[in-house]
Amino acid sequence: PERGGGGYAEAERYRVDVRFVSFKPSPAQAEFEEYVRAFPRDTRIGRETLVRGYYEWGYRPDVVEVNPLAWAQSEADLDRYPWPDLSAPYRSEGLEAEVEALHAQDYAVAGNLPHLGGELFETAWRLRGFAAFNLDLLDRPALANALLDRLAQLAGDNARRLAEIGVDVLVLDDDVGMPGGMIISPE
Repeated sequence: PERGGGGYAEAERYRVDVRFVSFKPSPAQAEFEEYVRAFPRDTRIGRETLVRGYYEWGYRPDVVEVNPLAWAQSEADLDRYPWPDLSAPYRSEGLEAEVEALHAQDYAVAGNLPHLGGELFETAWRLRGFAAFNLDLLDRPALANALLDRLAQLAGDNARRLAEIGVDVLVLDDDVGMPGGMIISPE
């Protein structure tokens, strides 16, 4: 369970010896909460941190093929996108003390990076659109590479911060496959 996600009751019940820490949300949390309230009560929208990420990146999973960077045609267009402040110092305030407290209780501490469903591939296609990003890989490799480079820089900055504060396990997740194979056939 993540910080603010109801505590560690399940982890305690199953005797899991790892605890997670999370980067702080944006000050726009009130706007995020308003965004979430717009969904019908029975809508499954995912973990709070995931949906908060959708909001911060401008990604709308409720609107088909409306992706924040769908309009981008060049590397220069990436400069005009309002990138979230995922590496701002306030995001990790208090995490070092939280890690120390968990270590004092003999827990390993895990942390994952702020992302949009996955650190690189999944975030890139959510920003551009699945078909558009995959076409970028073929037709606009400079744009695809520039986008992946920016995402890798964000991931690297936050991974370094987690290492500095003493996190034991860096959790990375990105969907590149499905239960039956790769998302896109190598052929």
